[in-house]
Amino acid sequence: MTQIKLKFLIEEWENAEDVELIILKGRGRALGSGADIKALTDAINDPSRRHELDSFIEVAYSAFHAFEAAKKPVVTLMDGLTVGGAFSFSILSRFNVATENTKIMMPETRFGHFCDVGATFYLPRLQGNIGKYIALTAQMIHAEDALHFGLATHFVPADRLDYLEDCLINLDRPSVENIRAAIDRHSIKLDDVTMGKLMHDKNKNIIDRCFQFDTVAEILEALQDEGSKFSLDTIDQICQGSPISVALTLEQMRKGSKMTYSECLLMEHKSWKITPYEPDFNEGVVATMIEKRKPQWSRKSHLDIDFERDIVTKFFGDETR
Repeated sequence: MTQIKLKFLIEEWENAEDVELIILKGRGRALGSGADIKALTDAINDPSRRHELDSFIEVAYSAFHAFEAAKKPVVTLMDGLTVGGAFSFSILSRFNVATENTKIMMPETRFGHFCDVGATFYLPRLQGNIGKYIALTAQMIHAEDALHFGLATHFVPADRLDYLEDCLINLDRPSVENIRAAIDRHSIKLDDVTMGKLMHDKNKNIIDRCFQFDTVAEILEALQDEGSKFSLDTIDQICQGSPISVALTLEQMRKGSKMTYSECLLMEHKSWKITPYEPDFNEGVVATMIEKRKPQWSRKSHLDIDFERDIVTKFFGDETR
C-alpha cells in the first residue's frame, strides 16, 4: 500500500546523500484515489486478519510522521484525483502543483469514516471555514480554489509537467529558492474573472458564516436559514454522509485546531481503532465502492445521535468537550 511503501522510501531518501529533491506524482490521472480503504475491508471482516489492519495503520501513521519531519524539499504534482492520503502528502510538501485536471476530495464521511491522515490538523487551519466545508460535504475542489485557499502553491498546465519535471531533475543545486524559481517559470496565473467557476468568488461568505459553528445541528440550521440554492445543496451533501462520521469529523477538527500535528495524528490513530468495526464503515465501503448504492446508515439523521454517548464517550473516553 502507498503509505507503507512511502514510509520506507522517505527514511531511505532522508539518509541518502545523493538525494536532494523528492518529486511525488501519480500514475495516470490520479495522485491518489483512496483505494486502500476498499482493500482493508476483507481484513476488517475476518477476525483472523485484523492484525493486518493494525499493522497497516501503525505503518501508515508512521509514514506521515516521517514525511512531516523530512528535511529535504518535496514537490508534489497533483495532476488528477487527489484523495485522502495523497491529499495529506501534498499538503505536507514544500511545493504542491495543481493542473487543470486537479480534483481534491476528502470523501471519508460518505463511506462511514472520518477525515484522517492529518486532516484534523491542516483542514481547521485553512482560510476561513473552508476546511470544515471540505470535510463535511466531501465536495470536489478544483485548481482555482486550491490555489485561493492554500491547497496548492502553483498552477502548471498538464502539458508542461514533463518539462517541469525534467527541469527539476536537472537542477545543478536544488535549493528551495532554485526549485521555486523553476516551478515559477513553468506556472501561470489564473484569471479569476475568465475562469468563472471559483467557489470562493460566490460562496465563500456563506461558507464562513454557516460553518463557524461547532455542532452539525447549528451548521445545518444556519444553512437552512441562509436559504440559497448553494446552502440547500450543501445541506444535502452533508446529509449524504454517515451522521456519526460527520459529527466525529467536526469534533475532531474542533479539537485539532488547538493541537500539534503529532497530537492530531495520535487522536486519529485512536479513532482508527474504533471506526472500522462500527456498522457504518462496512456499510459505507460496500455500498459506495462495491454495490454502487445509497448507504443505509446506523443513524437516520444527526438528530438521532446522542453526542455524549456516540461521540465523546466512544471516541474520546473521559475527555471533556
